[in-house]
Amino acid sequence: MGYGDRYPLTAEGRFIATGLMLGGIAIIGVVTATIASSLIDRVRDIADVEQAATRADFETLRLQLVGHGPPDVATGLQQVAELHKSGMLTAEEFTKAKTLLLN
Repeated sequence: MGYGDRYPLTAEGRFIATGLMLGGIAIIGVVTATIASSLIDRVRDIADVEQAATRADFETLRLQLVGHGPPDVATGLQQVAELHKSGMLTAEEFTKAKTLLLN
């Protein structure tokens, strides 16, 4: 079976075979899309948690800079640079933190 030794000869048989093939492809597509959607949701949830942690870290750093501040500007710049290098701060957040430190 499956090597062309048996195949539909009538128009009705070919129509049914075509429908079955398209139905099988559609089922595989739906299952694949469901799995992909599930994976994307999980990745998005993890990214949201990481972003919330980054925002919290940035807010803590901002409060330290405004309220207590680091011992000196150089130490503050070094801390901000390390956060940026590790990916905890975006370029925009890095620029804002530097501005806060230098003003």
